Amino acid sequence: MSAGSEPLTSGPPAAKNRAGLVRAGGLLAVAVGFGLRVYLLDRQGLWYDEAFNLSVARAGWPELLSRAAADFYPPLYHLILWAWTGLVGTGEFAVRYPSVWFGTLLVPAVFSFGRVVRQLSPADRAGRIWPLPVLGALLAAFSPLVVDLSQEARMYTLLGLAMVLGEVGWLRLGLKGGGVRDGVIYVAATAAGLYTHYAALLGWVLQPWQVRFAEHDRRLRLLLWWAAPVLLFGPWWGVAWGRFSGTVNPGAGTSLPEILRRSVEIFWTGYGVEPFFPAPDPATAAGDTLKATALGLAVTAIFLYGLLSGRETGRRYLIPLAGPLILWYPVALGRRDFAPQYVIWVAVLGWVFVALGILRLPRLPAAGALGLTLGAEVFALFNLHYVPRYWNDDFRGVARLIEGLSRPGEAIIVNAHYATVALDYYYRGQAPRFGLPTRPDQPDPSLEAELQRVARAHPFVWLVLWQTYYSDPRDRVSRWFATNGYLAEDWELRPHARVMGFWMAPPVLDALPPEAVAGPAAALGDSIRLAGLVPPRPVLEPVELASGRPELHYILYWEVVRPVDEAYNVFVHVLDPAGRVVLQGDGPPVRGSFPTDRWPAGKIIRDDRMLRLPPDFRSGEYRLLIGMYRLSDLVRLGHGGVDRVEVGPFKIGP
Repeated sequence: MSAGSEPLTSGPPAAKNRAGLVRAGGLLAVAVGFGLRVYLLDRQGLWYDEAFNLSVARAGWPELLSRAAADFYPPLYHLILWAWTGLVGTGEFAVRYPSVWFGTLLVPAVFSFGRVVRQLSPADRAGRIWPLPVLGALLAAFSPLVVDLSQEARMYTLLGLAMVLGEVGWLRLGLKGGGVRDGVIYVAATAAGLYTHYAALLGWVLQPWQVRFAEHDRRLRLLLWWAAPVLLFGPWWGVAWGRFSGTVNPGAGTSLPEILRRSVEIFWTGYGVEPFFPAPDPATAAGDTLKATALGLAVTAIFLYGLLSGRETGRRYLIPLAGPLILWYPVALGRRDFAPQYVIWVAVLGWVFVALGILRLPRLPAAGALGLTLGAEVFALFNLHYVPRYWNDDFRGVARLIEGLSRPGEAIIVNAHYATVALDYYYRGQAPRFGLPTRPDQPDPSLEAELQRVARAHPFVWLVLWQTYYSDPRDRVSRWFATNGYLAEDWELRPHARVMGFWMAPPVLDALPPEAVAGPAAALGDSIRLAGLVPPRPVLEPVELASGRPELHYILYWEVVRPVDEAYNVFVHVLDPAGRVVLQGDGPPVRGSFPTDRWPAGKIIRDDRMLRLPPDFRSGEYRLLIGMYRLSDLVRLGHGGVDRVEVGPFKIGP
């Protein structure tokens, strides 16, 4: 046999040494899995779904049950989170730690499943696939989907663990030697899965398919064991039926080809190649989809080879693995979109068959398949940890921004009313928070009345825009403020949140605030003087911003010496010590909502502005050159006289 045609495991160690190597490999996989799941656990802030789960857990007993009954998920995970946070608190690391443990325990569960699959493989192949439990567990340890979900305060790793353990117990029940212990594991784990996510029903309903492969004298007993988890789920059946038959979300159903496409991509690379929210740039989004599809199809081909190359494994497992994906389409059509994590156990079990496909290949193709698979996993993990556009939306930056730019008498409106729980987790200020509209179809008169009530009571209103496509698809809230307020702040946060700030009256002051640095005495064209400024300073980290670059906030205070009858733009040039312009920005004052031809004489106008730094900008001492110009012909205010003023130096940098 040539080297290229030998199996990857040709010349295995003696049988007496295999057990020790397999055990050592299993322990290594568990250690790797734990390390990957706990690494940078609190780097990202809690996003909405996590904050919502925490708010349910915080409700305590028995309100927790009623809130879970009103949502799409049964209560088991929330009960665990309630008990856990009662002991260790509600910090980001602590809240996510149960998911770390569930995700880590998935690795030995996959190891156990691999042992069962190896046991069921034909005897002539077993010598070639002796490392199957180890390789399957290692691939599951690196799984980007499982690592990602293990770092979220959500129920999916618990769902995966419960269903994988249930599958292991179920398979052992059908084998010689399977007994009560395996039955108890099956019933307890499957019932836990049902009480974690309703999608577990799709796995449970297909399990009788494997009864036909059991010995005849075991089939009736298997069916009795199969019925037990659903009997234990009986107290929640009424709630489950109501939620599964009535829950509607924005997409209201996913086509079967799209379900299969998303599964092929997400099962193997998670959201680390094609993000959960596509990139705003169409070319980038198309590139992400192409890479995710190519890698997903490649790993799927290995999976199918491992599943179908052995007739017994293909007949036994094809329906339980593919069935939940196919069943989702008719069950949820018109009610709920599909997300691959809903059937996470299919992805986790699939890694064993990817490993089986690798081990059944000749040596050189097997090495290539293993390199491709691990390479795809590592590539996706790198993106998930280090490339911010792959991160989830979170409200940590939103809260930091509002606290850092706080105004007296402010209020906060979150257009996605349900997301106020995420803001409340981080926000430590005193501003009242409102979720408006209260529902996407709130009548216009009712919404406008509430917006007017908030605007009358608060001189400054922050508007947090998130999931506008669902929460306020006609942009009624932002359009109302654009018509009735004066825009002061407009920030794009990573990757899909926008924070806007509106004065409800023109930002006109009688005197310069004490925190401002006084400006020069000369006025631009003897008309408008830079009375003072608050120098540029960072408010957020670059990774919190959609641009990924440092963005500095500063304030210019303009004194109206003599009114002007035209609208002028403001320019700001940043000068280095040698007097060279290294950065510049321009735009209308007060973001165009209060033009200069409306400024009253003898008053001071507050003009909040933002300066975006280029990637190669160096921190240091800089001076600012500031003036105004007419947009129609670019002629400066004060042309031929004082048409600009210089202030500084100031420390400017990220």
